Amino acid sequence: NKKKPKIKDIGLISLGNSKQKKKKTKKFSDYYLTFKRDQSKKFLIELKIGGDLDNKKAKSEKDSLLRQYVLLKNSKEVKPGDKVKILFCTAYNKDGEGKTWKQERVRQYFSKEEIKIGKDFWDFICNSPKGYEVVKASYLKHSHFLKDALKKIIAHHS
Repeated sequence: NKKKPKIKDIGLISLGNSKQKKKKTKKFSDYYLTFKRDQSKKFLIELKIGGDLDNKKAKSEKDSLLRQYVLLKNSKEVKPGDKVKILFCTAYNKDGEGKTWKQERVRQYFSKEEIKIGKDFWDFICNSPKGYEVVKASYLKHSHFLKDALKKIIAHHS
């Protein structure tokens, strides 16, 4: 399929009155986010902490997000003028921060605007152009607590 997804494509989706047999599905996105300062913007987020997505799952992840998009967009929670967006995110760039993230299978199903990788994800979540730096500094300052807790857990189960 040579067609690349575009952000405007999502506007073509609606509930419709199809009489087709519907599949039941239990998959939900990882997060539903609204910013306190602007509650008209709503985001359905699929987050991969590991920085990677199994190539076979890209299509099903997009399908799941689109199903949730339709449900949310047609719910009472979304008021006229509200914007609902779907995002595929990873907590870090597996190819190295600042480098091009190379998961073409994901890019086959998600538009450029729907993908937030590493620094872009943290800047978005923190709603700040310095979000990544803030999270990284906090991690470096407090990571010894995690390390100590993991040592205790390992010692307890050894």
